[in-house]
Amino acid sequence: MIPADLKPERVFYFFNQINQIPRPSGKEEKMTDYLVNFAKERGLFVYRDKVNNVIMRKPAAKGMELVPSVVLQGHQDMVCEKNPDVDINFETDAIQTELVDGFIRAKGTTLGGDDGIGVAMALAILDDDSLQLGQIEALFTVDEERGLMGAKNVEAGVLQSKLMINLDSETEGQIFMGCAGGQDLTACFKTEFEPMPKNWLALEISLTHLHGGHSGDDIEKGYGNANQLLAQFLKQANDRYGLRLCSFAGGNLRNAIPRDATAVCCVPFEHREHIRVDFNIYAAQMQEQYTKDADARYVMQSTTADNMLCEQISANFIECLANMFNGVLC
Repeated sequence: MIPADLKPERVFYFFNQINQIPRPSGKEEKMTDYLVNFAKERGLFVYRDKVNNVIMRKPAAKGMELVPSVVLQGHQDMVCEKNPDVDINFETDAIQTELVDGFIRAKGTTLGGDDGIGVAMALAILDDDSLQLGQIEALFTVDEERGLMGAKNVEAGVLQSKLMINLDSETEGQIFMGCAGGQDLTACFKTEFEPMPKNWLALEISLTHLHGGHSGDDIEKGYGNANQLLAQFLKQANDRYGLRLCSFAGGNLRNAIPRDATAVCCVPFEHREHIRVDFNIYAAQMQEQYTKDADARYVMQSTTADNMLCEQISANFIECLANMFNGVLC
């Protein structure tokens, strides 16, 4: 729980309330209800559109009617990521927070500061009748994290302001005049399988507990991408031993740096010791290179498998994932 005396008190009061409300991208209905009720309780104009964007409007203070109207904009949803050992349902459970060394942190999950703190700032301003301001409008969009879906569906003619401040920045006390973009790529592969030969060995290889982070704010900080790091080892093993892939799973969200990845694969039994030695060397190299992923775990263990991908399909998938660009593209 956030301490009640943490300043600015009303900002953190609203941030604490917001973090009690489940709000995954695309499922912000409870958050939308909260915002509408907030406005109604204070007699503010409020409009909820067909996609659950919420617009509020607070009239100018007396004597401030000629001050240009400003929109304060934030988004309702949050990135829902957690550590593997944390039991939470992001669609029903609150975010558990604590104060550590002067910082509000979540217990094993994402905090929701993106963009809960921006929404809280706007609510604190709307809630404070002592502020001598011109008209304030607030726009709270939905489904930002999956591609600005709410922003793309804001209805024309509802907002009255010509100025807007987006409260979804990363650095306190600074206003950015622009930002980077991103791209999505969808790749399709056929999944033709064949039986694994009896003289082959099935292995489960996993990279877990990497730091992870937001694909925007954290992409330049040097955190490892578990999907890519695992694929790069698989490519090395494929080149040397003819490794075949049986399955691959990694990452949880399109806008979060993958923290965990697991592959089931198989190699001829004669290479069982060589690939284990290679993996230990690779793990040591990655731990030395990615020092910010101090808790990373690299595990290879025997498992069972009945089928493996056909040779070319397996190689194509591994090659594609291993060589996918990861990081800031200038």
